[in-house]
Amino acid sequence: MIIFTAGLQNIPPQLYEAAEVEGANALQKFFRITLPMLAPTTLFISIITLIGFFQLFAEPYIMTQGGPLNSTLSIVQYMYQEGFR
Repeated sequence: MIIFTAGLQNIPPQLYEAAEVEGANALQKFFRITLPMLAPTTLFISIITLIGFFQLFAEPYIMTQGGPLNSTLSIVQYMYQEGFR
């Protein structure tokens, strides 16, 4: 959320002012200014989150080895099972 807040603060207020002059409502400003300007921030957060998901291996493997009926099986554990077992 802090990174999204920083991304929102980097959007120039002149864009919103220009949209108001043109007659855009709040929904149009959100979809045509805010979301496109937050695309790099969203991409960064998505990549960082994906890296974090790929690092999830040791805890579930040590505790449950995939658990009952693979309920705690992560994608990294699945790749390990298919690659080395």
